[in-house]
Amino acid sequence: MNKIKITLNGIKVNDNYIPCYFSIDNLSNCVWVYARDYGRGTLPEELGTITNDSDSREDYFETNHVAVTPLNKYFNACKKSAIYSRIKDMKSKIKYCEKQIAIYISGYYQEMYQRELLEAQNSLKSYEAEYQKIA
Repeated sequence: MNKIKITLNGIKVNDNYIPCYFSIDNLSNCVWVYARDYGRGTLPEELGTITNDSDSREDYFETNHVAVTPLNKYFNACKKSAIYSRIKDMKSKIKYCEKQIAIYISGYYQEMYQRELLEAQNSLKSYEAEYQKIA
């Protein structure tokens, strides 16, 4: 039995850290966990059925992945990490849109970035609320 700890950016298995990407799949109601950085270790089987359907070129970015279902005891921790990743993405998008709005003083592009900014701010609020529910 492995000692597993899910962190916000990876998984610690028996004191071996494996950097990961976390992604929520709302259609199949699971969280996908992708091990990255080839050679740093493989995902633990306690998360589910490990698959590696990538070729050697893609293995540089992702070595293997697993779908963690709600029945798995690590599901909430993986979901929390996936939401955290989306929160980081939205904060980055907000900064980018704010910079673009400052550049484009008027016209189509400013309106477009204002819409994107508003959308990102709303998404950020909903992700933060969802993150607080899990925490």
